[in-house]
Amino acid sequence: MTNIIKENLNKPRTNFKGIVPTPMLKETHELLAEAFARNSSLKTKLPQPFGVHVETVTAWARPKSSDINPTGTGKGNPLDRTEKLIEITHVTDPEMAREMSEHFVKFVDELDRMRGLTEAFEDKNMCAAIARVVESHAKFINLTIRGCENLNNATELLAKTLTMKSCVLQLEGCLKGFIQSEVENG
Repeated sequence: MTNIIKENLNKPRTNFKGIVPTPMLKETHELLAEAFARNSSLKTKLPQPFGVHVETVTAWARPKSSDINPTGTGKGNPLDRTEKLIEITHVTDPEMAREMSEHFVKFVDELDRMRGLTEAFEDKNMCAAIARVVESHAKFINLTIRGCENLNNATELLAKTLTMKSCVLQLEGCLKGFIQSEVENG
């Protein structure tokens, strides 16, 4: 992204009466650092498919050297390249740039559905599988909704909606698996 756009996107937002004072976009290295913090084995899974060493993967999660940060030790990462592709496309075809970015959202949605479908077929008792999925997701949704009572937690709740969406799509996949099994078995 151009520096002007990045500067504007990184300004604190004062929407929702000043309750959500966070940048609109995280830097790609911040996303990767957060992903590695949540799942440390991810660092060891990425080198082979990307044809790089684990040191390179680790560097992806650090800030790169720039005019603002001349001491940065990070390296460009796959998310940077995807961001650049979308930025260049957006100049001449904003609609296609949006379609490219939405592809990844749809891809993750499908992965969530497939996870639910796999869980449904791994369990011998389809009703028990659906009950287990509903119970685990209902607990999460209940906790998320209870958090809505305090608007100071708006940023955290916004992040939790992504997890909730994933849970619902897994449930959808599980239910589709159950229906498919019932149709096949008559």
